[in-house]
Amino acid sequence: MILFGFIHFLKKINKYLLLILLLIILVYIPIESKAQVSTDINKARSQGLAFLAQNKYIDAMVNFQTALFLGDSTITTLNMLKTCYAETHNLESYQKIESLISKIVSRSTRQKDWDYTITDPYASNNNFNKKDSIKLDNNINTYLVAKLLDSLQKVWTYAQKSIATPVYSANINNIEKLFSSQNLSIDNYFNLNDAYLKAKSSSLKSDLGFNIGMNFYENFPIQAPDVDNLIYRRRFSVGLDWNILNNGLVENILDRKMLQNERRISEIEYNRNLNASSYLTIYNRIIYFFNIKKLEILDKREKLMNLKFPIAIELYNLKQIPKITVVKMEQQKADLEGMKHLYNAYNSLYNDSTSKEENEIIELPYFDFDLTSLYENDEQFKNENNEIEKLLTHNIQFESNPLNKINLSLKFNYNLYDYTQANINRRDYYSLGLVASAPLSLPFDKTKKILTAQLAIQSDNNDQARVFMEEEDRKSFYAIKYKQKEYVNYIYKLNYYQELLRIQRVRNLYKDNNYKPLEALDEIDAYLSNKIEQIDVLQEMYLSLLSFYRKHPQVELKDYVNTITTEPITSMNTDTIIKSIYIWSTAYKQYSPSYIDEFLRLHNFSNAIVSLPLDNANRNLSINLINELQLQGKRVELMVGDVSLLEEQNLATRLNKQLTGINLKQISALHLDVEPHTMPDWYVNREVLSLKYIKMLQQASDFCNKNQISLSVSIPLSYNDSLLKAVYKYANYVYLMAYEHKDVNYIQRKTAVPMSYGKERTSVCIRVKDFETMGELNQFTRDLTKTMNLDNIVIHDLSDFILLEDRLKLK
Repeated sequence: MILFGFIHFLKKINKYLLLILLLIILVYIPIESKAQVSTDINKARSQGLAFLAQNKYIDAMVNFQTALFLGDSTITTLNMLKTCYAETHNLESYQKIESLISKIVSRSTRQKDWDYTITDPYASNNNFNKKDSIKLDNNINTYLVAKLLDSLQKVWTYAQKSIATPVYSANINNIEKLFSSQNLSIDNYFNLNDAYLKAKSSSLKSDLGFNIGMNFYENFPIQAPDVDNLIYRRRFSVGLDWNILNNGLVENILDRKMLQNERRISEIEYNRNLNASSYLTIYNRIIYFFNIKKLEILDKREKLMNLKFPIAIELYNLKQIPKITVVKMEQQKADLEGMKHLYNAYNSLYNDSTSKEENEIIELPYFDFDLTSLYENDEQFKNENNEIEKLLTHNIQFESNPLNKINLSLKFNYNLYDYTQANINRRDYYSLGLVASAPLSLPFDKTKKILTAQLAIQSDNNDQARVFMEEEDRKSFYAIKYKQKEYVNYIYKLNYYQELLRIQRVRNLYKDNNYKPLEALDEIDAYLSNKIEQIDVLQEMYLSLLSFYRKHPQVELKDYVNTITTEPITSMNTDTIIKSIYIWSTAYKQYSPSYIDEFLRLHNFSNAIVSLPLDNANRNLSINLINELQLQGKRVELMVGDVSLLEEQNLATRLNKQLTGINLKQISALHLDVEPHTMPDWYVNREVLSLKYIKMLQQASDFCNKNQISLSVSIPLSYNDSLLKAVYKYANYVYLMAYEHKDVNYIQRKTAVPMSYGKERTSVCIRVKDFETMGELNQFTRDLTKTMNLDNIVIHDLSDFILLEDRLKLK
């Protein structure tokens, strides 16, 4: 007892000095009896637990260190001490304790009692009540589990932000910028091949078929008598030959035409096919951009994993979760590391080989593809195909020309003879001759039949090439359409996980026993994992699109690609219109802000018109709801609905008072639900009240302009034309209250005039009380928006809407 009291006297001293003093005390003070030691350990642990409950982590740490130095090295004590180190940010001590726990756990896998000890201070103490010790251990474990679950709850709260999808502005210009090859490197093959064909053609042009030749003969007599038989000792001849047909002028002309045709074919194919270097550059850019998107999500998953994994390990050590859960997390961690390494390695190589401008991030949207439009807008492609076929046919005809088999040459020679007889002088002369030759089989030549067969083969090759190209296009088109199907399937999957997460939020909100934070975090991880897979699908769509662009770069992408900036419609997003709802004090007095937010999320309401009363009690409830809705990304309009505003001489003063404490920068609009037509003297003093209403609107408009917010108003269908003009002059948005009428044609007729002043600024309001069932309300909403071609609808009001849905559930 003396030792325990002295320890507590020193607990306010610096923790490092305290540790030294404890060691000195343990060395020099005689060890008390085992029973006393056990009692001191028990009290130290109890006092530490009490301090932990008060979040006094330093005091708790001193007590658990005391228990440890007295010989208590149980898992529970070590875990509590580790908690204290974590809360006081003592990283070094935390790591040492964690290492010690790991060693103990590894040595105790065969022990039935999880609270295995290295030294058990209770083992030989017959007088000590072990039941009290077990009860204390259970309390400590319970507290530790509670702390871990609280930590998981904090992770869950943080994790909600990770599933928020930022909205990007992406259109066809982004795709065109990606696929533009103007600044990409040029493939030199075409230039080199064209230079070769051009040089060869120029060579043939300069070759007119002329050949110069010469010959010299010297006769050597073997025997003297033979000299008389020799006519000349020597002969010399030089001449010019002109080949006109084969290997001459005509054949060279035909060869030049064939080369010109080859150059034209090469030019067409080069201009209409993206060169290999440009194709690979765009291919790599597509993967690079999508890898960045995937890495952003992987970073979110990794942060969540790093937050929840240590907690899961602790829960496993405390026998709160099975080992398979930890093993699964380890597998997920390895998978995350592998994907991050893969994407980072690819992008690192791409960064090293490209400029900063090429690495500029481009947002790439989901798109639709029209193969028919591509072909319809590619008349040039068809014309060029026909031209290539004609050029190939001409080359076959040139090559099969019968003149190429006939030799015809003109010869001009100078001849000189030196005769053997002395009485005959040297003689020289000129000769001109024509030489012609042809195969004996020429009259029976089958060239025409051969040409016909060659042309047939060429025509068939052209058809095969066209079929092959169309087949390749169809495969790429099918690949895009198949990926579109997969993309939409992932939208369904993501909506499924969104609904699971919504259920978890509701369970957490109402402290439902079915709420399990680890499972909820797993669902967030599954959502993010499916998001990565969806990005992979979109990446494959772009790679398939590139195969079309490679063969048809001359066709503008916007002629056959239609970008879709919003997600395709699914059963979770059947409302393509903007839905707003009035929320009066009766709703936020009865329901919590979180409940209202979940309800609006479930029914796809994106705009809330929230009343802001003057009385403090309801005003605070309203502000709490507004803050919650703003936090969850809802558009919020502040509604003021008091006819006394008509009598205000200085409306700005009144509004400033009523809006005190409201951050107007986060408010979308000030909504005035001031209805002069409800006043008893409306029919008698209509003009006076109308003038007061207009004056109020003017002052409200000035107030809103000064505070940079919009002004919206609710009005009935009965206002006359002059009052309507004033309303549309000062208000940014006008809500037409089409109550008590379930006739679409009637509403369309009565709203025609105000709609003419600005349909884009007008919304039609319908009242829940006018309908018996939710199905009737939904059907009327669909009929009204379809008939009037509306892109928005307003519901009055939330309380009635909830009651109508509750009636449906009861049935």
